[in-house]
Amino acid sequence: MPLSFWRSKALKYMDKKLKRVGITGPKGFLGRHANWFFSTKKEEIEIVSITITSIQDSEELIKLLSGLDVLVHLARIHPLDVSNPEDVYSGNIDLAKKLLLGLDETKSKPYIIFGSSTQINKDNPYGRAKKEIGKMFRDWGEKNESNVANLIIPNEFGESATPGRISVVSTFCEDLVTGKESKVSDTATVFLVHAQDVVKKIYELILEPKNEDVLLQGVEMSVLDL
Repeated sequence: MPLSFWRSKALKYMDKKLKRVGITGPKGFLGRHANWFFSTKKEEIEIVSITITSIQDSEELIKLLSGLDVLVHLARIHPLDVSNPEDVYSGNIDLAKKLLLGLDETKSKPYIIFGSSTQINKDNPYGRAKKEIGKMFRDWGEKNESNVANLIIPNEFGESATPGRISVVSTFCEDLVTGKESKVSDTATVFLVHAQDVVKKIYELILEPKNEDVLLQGVEMSVLDL
């Protein structure tokens, strides 16, 4: 190829504006999968990692939120992280409030993608928190004329999922390799989705923003079949 060809390719690459995408909870299950996936998209997307510690440090948070094009909120307080179940609700609500306060402080109006859950249909602290946060983000988006996609995710599974915590798939795998008898319901069903499929959907939403709740379809399977 002539030098002019490669020069024109280089100029096009330099002119292409990277999307600055903040991902909360980069060390969590979905956060790790997001980082693995987006490491292959460096020519399109610049990832800004926002840990829970950073969210709780207002000065650090403001630096990270400034200039974001997209905010993907995956950080979460898991029921096993706390001794009091109600702390799951208050802890998750607090993280979302701090993010919105930080956005207001920086006058940033990114497109928000929230990793919600099918648990929003259940009356438990985790589900109630997810439902309330989705509403908080929606109200903020309407006030600031910014798109918000609440991505409603079913049962996730995949590499690095902690047995007994993140995925029943991992729990069954651990039982199998350690010789432990699994506790299996012969009536319950689950809707399963691989973590990389979740992240691919997030990528699709970044490319084609939606201002709506998006239900991610999982594969329905009985626990017995699983």
